[in-house]
Amino acid sequence: MNNRLLWLAVLLLMLSGVAADAGPVHVIGVKGMIEPAVANYIIRGIARAEDESAEAVVIKLDTHGGLYEPMRGVVYAAGTAGLGKTNGSLPIQFPQQAMRLMD
Repeated sequence: MNNRLLWLAVLLLMLSGVAADAGPVHVIGVKGMIEPAVANYIIRGIARAEDESAEAVVIKLDTHGGLYEPMRGVVYAAGTAGLGKTNGSLPIQFPQQAMRLMD
């Protein structure tokens, strides 16, 4: 299921015309709690994507949560990244389990 979401995100980029003459789309996979070392891994991945002129970064998270400050750093890095024509922003897709928890 997760691979289908990834390919859907890539397909949406292509259909929107963004990927016509664009750089690569980087994928950062994380499984486990968001803590400082994991946040640094994600932030370094975002910086690498910028350095390599990526069009976007897809962050695949399989987590039950984590610490506020490290995640705040990730959100800041993602929001200020100079990626592609759309600033690398993609919609967030939550798994069904997470959606039930939000009700």
